[in-house]
Amino acid sequence: MSAGDAQAPVGLLLAGGRGSRFDPSGHRDKLLALLDGEPVCVRAARTLKAACPHAFAVLPSNKPELHSLIEQTGCETLVTDATRLGMGHSIAFGAARIFERVGSRPLVLALGDMPRVRIETIHTLIARLGSNPLAIVAPTFNGQRGHPVVFGAAHLEALAHLQGDRGAFSLLQTYPPQFVPVDDPGVLQDIDTPDDLAADAAHGSMDRRRDTPDSHAQ
Repeated sequence: MSAGDAQAPVGLLLAGGRGSRFDPSGHRDKLLALLDGEPVCVRAARTLKAACPHAFAVLPSNKPELHSLIEQTGCETLVTDATRLGMGHSIAFGAARIFERVGSRPLVLALGDMPRVRIETIHTLIARLGSNPLAIVAPTFNGQRGHPVVFGAAHLEALAHLQGDRGAFSLLQTYPPQFVPVDDPGVLQDIDTPDDLAADAAHGSMDRRRDTPDSHAQ
């Protein structure tokens, strides 16, 4: 890591959910479902990696195909079976590994089932965070709060101690986020059920399809 990016935000993608609403039988993984010809998780990981060159993904040990696909995007995988205990545990595991490796850094927390977030949106959130280590920034679209969430560097240690299935809720209660309106419906669009996947395909536009991570690569 060069001195120039020593304080650049690190990306953390959560890819450990069971996806029981997508397929209660557990045979189909929503993160591997195809969207525009590529798995949902790959789209989300490529976007995060394009916005945050130093990016990690938390996933369980029983998904070797997911592991391989995410590694191919350039994200470093962090494998733990603590993902079954809830989102808080997944965040804590990832944040702790990042803290061990690079120290206190701003963190872009993204979700593996939200593949339509635009790179520009992540850049906008990072710019709003600025150099404030205590700030937390989240996007809104049409007045609704979305993801990803960007945390100032001072919060990384607290994120490493989260538990349960409410993610960073407790931290957000103590440090209410700044909300940034963005022209990006992707901050609200998660793939939680087969109907979500079908609706995304039905309402896709050519403009949105052109807005790929590769098209913004420098």
